[in-house]
Amino acid sequence: MTFANESSAELLVAARATYAGCTSYVDHGTQIVEFVQPDGVTSSQEFFFATVFSRSASVLRFEWGERNEVSERGREVVLRSQGRVQSWPLGADQPWTCTSLAAALAEDAGGAAPLVASLLLPAEFDAEPRFGEATAGASVPERVVLDGVVCWRIELERSDAKQQAWLAVDSLVLRRLVERRELGGVVIMTTTRCDARFDVAPTTESLTIAPPTEQRALRGIAAQSGVLAGVALVVAVVALVASLLLQRRRRA
Repeated sequence: MTFANESSAELLVAARATYAGCTSYVDHGTQIVEFVQPDGVTSSQEFFFATVFSRSASVLRFEWGERNEVSERGREVVLRSQGRVQSWPLGADQPWTCTSLAAALAEDAGGAAPLVASLLLPAEFDAEPRFGEATAGASVPERVVLDGVVCWRIELERSDAKQQAWLAVDSLVLRRLVERRELGGVVIMTTTRCDARFDVAPTTESLTIAPPTEQRALRGIAAQSGVLAGVALVVAVVALVASLLLQRRRRA
């Protein structure tokens, strides 16, 4: 696709159409969140994540999970069928009925999940899209090589954040997103790296679309990232996350 002489806004239209029109999507990657205090002290968290998504005329499934060396969060299956939305979060013994798909894919469900869902299901996130608009004055996309992949790099803006996005030239898949925002004087830098594919059937190497349990590891993440194989879950942390998720689902 040629966008060298076109605007970033036109590139975004094409990329969003690719995401919104796909029938299935599989990815895995990392999300690093850095917190820079006013005095310069910096802390960070890194999570590995995986996503499996599929849709047909009657059923939509969205499954994701995140974990690092000490905890797992956002392990969840969301199903929409016949106008009904159900969410099955980590640790629950049965699904919860949600008021909307956006509510089921809320921010507390996992850092990367709302971003991916916002691209795949833009109509559900009209009120709060997670992917910004092209920055005024930076209208021409820059062609760069990122991790061996030729990408378009574009500048974006949200109401509360500035973003840089790298989109693969051949597929327009998002390879990296860096977001900067401030909250109470603290600078929050979030870097999301994805390795995604469109219109591919989920395999045994991906997350399995099935009700989650506390004991089941994220096999897709462990198989694809390698470094997580054999890492045990911390039961106390999982129980706390499950409790918070279930309480918020009840309020959704």
